[in-house]
Amino acid sequence: MQITEDSSEGLRREYTIVVPRADLEERLATKLAELARTSNVPGFRPGKLPVNVARQRWGRQLHPQIVNEALETAIGEMMDERELEPADTPSIEMVADGVEADLECKVVLDILPEIPPVDFASIALEKPVASIEDDDIEEALDNIAKSRTSYEAAEDRVAEDGDQLALEIVAEASDEATEEARSMTVTLGRDDQIRPEIAKQLLGVRAGETRQLQMSAGADEDAADQETADADSGGADTIEILVKEVREPAVPAIDDELATALECEDLAELRSKVRDQLAQSYAEMTQQALKKALLDSLDEAVEFELPQSLVDKEFDPMWAQIMQARESGTLDEEDKEKPEEDLRAYYLTIARRRVALGLLMTHTASEAAIEVSDQEIDRRIGALPPQFRAMTAENPGRRDAMRFAMLEEKVTAYMLEKVSTTERSIPAAELRELVGA
Repeated sequence: MQITEDSSEGLRREYTIVVPRADLEERLATKLAELARTSNVPGFRPGKLPVNVARQRWGRQLHPQIVNEALETAIGEMMDERELEPADTPSIEMVADGVEADLECKVVLDILPEIPPVDFASIALEKPVASIEDDDIEEALDNIAKSRTSYEAAEDRVAEDGDQLALEIVAEASDEATEEARSMTVTLGRDDQIRPEIAKQLLGVRAGETRQLQMSAGADEDAADQETADADSGGADTIEILVKEVREPAVPAIDDELATALECEDLAELRSKVRDQLAQSYAEMTQQALKKALLDSLDEAVEFELPQSLVDKEFDPMWAQIMQARESGTLDEEDKEKPEEDLRAYYLTIARRRVALGLLMTHTASEAAIEVSDQEIDRRIGALPPQFRAMTAENPGRRDAMRFAMLEEKVTAYMLEKVSTTERSIPAAELRELVGA
């Protein structure tokens, strides 16, 4: 075997590997001899199959296996001899397949960077802490009550935003042959079942009234809206609907009756439970904010070269989604006005940050001997809802993703123990904004 280093620049390494045809032939001969001894072929006694017959029968189909094994051995020896730590799976380009001459290939790989030591004690973070105010509890109780909203028939009243309408589609202008009525229930301003432009046309209707709805209203700005309009109307531009009933929302009072419906003894117990839930939620948000501050600090404080293969692996699928969103008109508002060059630079920065922090996390775990055992993963899987438990336990990819997430949790906790933190009291609304909740 011959290994030649073609290029060494930064973390990128390029090699040419040549495996002599004689080595491949030796490997093939060994396999054919084994097959000749162990195979039962009609017309030959067991174990007496001539090797030349075995070659005619299996030689060609064994060649890819021989090549893969030879390359695996060659690359492994190359890594060991040069003490290379690859950042990702090397890319291999075949130059000669080894059928009639030597096997030759180009191997390109990125090695792991040297990560400088991190002085965690020098990192100072603010720990945002939100106290639970009476207004927070009242807001939570108000949301609980709204979530149990019922709707009651409104007598002789026009429909307003928030009302529920019982509708019947009685005709489709673009297809007069369709006479079969369809019923549906929509909530104005609070329902994804119909687009806002169509919902606005239903404001002010009364029970018993029929109305023509323009299904293409506001839907000509992009193809995505038009598809939604077509789905709403079955392809018609206009439909005629009958308003069978207008129902107004009835939000239950925040009292002992509501508490009892929520399996609490009284309102006092419900308030206590809400306070406990808010305390837990705020504590989780504080940890999320603290972790984000830690990662921001590490991203600024620690610099090292990144393997381009890992950056590409992170960036390429992300960029493909962005381009798909741009083509379909579903790109985020803040991204719509950016030139493609600026947009690409922005998401490339995100990809590089993710790679850098991932490498730093893995390096820290190695330095601190932090691991996630199979038993820990099994316990985490056991705590999953039943519908996700089996698919996670039996899927190696999901299991690996869970292992990395758990390792990240452990490493983050390890880092936070070493940095200095100062608590800062902030309103709950500001804490929610910090974590995007």
